[in-house]
Amino acid sequence: KYALKQALQCFQAAARTARDSLGKDHPNVAVSLVKVGFLLLRSRQYQQARVTFEEALRIRLSYFGNDYPHLLIANLHNNLGICELYLHNFHKSDKHLNRSLEIQRSILYTERIKSTEEQLRLRLLEIADTLSNLGGLGLEWTRKEGPQKAGITSK
Repeated sequence: KYALKQALQCFQAAARTARDSLGKDHPNVAVSLVKVGFLLLRSRQYQQARVTFEEALRIRLSYFGNDYPHLLIANLHNNLGICELYLHNFHKSDKHLNRSLEIQRSILYTERIKSTEEQLRLRLLEIADTLSNLGGLGLEWTRKEGPQKAGITSK
């Protein structure tokens, strides 16, 4: 637990340094924030992890644009979906996980011709991970609210 706390402090310091030296919207700030978010998630600080991932997503969307399907954006939606799941915000979790899945599928479709088998295999594993998270959401949502109220919208 001490090592986790120490690692979190180091990553937070790195994020502050990146923000102070590169500016608040620089992509490297998002990289540092994602590391902070993972440690917060791991230490079950879901609210703080969500805020951190949201800031990283804001930076990446401003850098890549809203319409460009990028794996880094898909991964952040997946991370936010997990945070919302743990916070029992099931509709928000569903929204983020499905957005992640939509981006991942779009990337798979557009890159399928020029990708190696290994790259395609990695894309499929990312999709499988998101589908697994959607399944976990469905189980938890049904457990908490009953099968009639669980509104999973996976496409």
